[in-house]
Amino acid sequence: DLDRAIDMCLDDCVSRLDRYIVLTREARRVLLDYPWPGNYTQLHTFLERLALTAPSRTVNDSHVRQLL
Repeated sequence: DLDRAIDMCLDDCVSRLDRYIVLTREARRVLLDYPWPGNYTQLHTFLERLALTAPSRTVNDSHVRQLL
């Protein structure tokens, strides 16, 4: 289940990096619609980069699209 994998990866990234971010509903939808050809590894790496580059605590869909 991709939705659950997003939560698990994001939780791991924010705890390891000592950051706090929340995805908007639209940002989560962009992540769910993306095919993730590299599977879990690519998702985890992407979410780590997202946590490091988030301009604010709330991450919107435009930031997710920019990184994809």
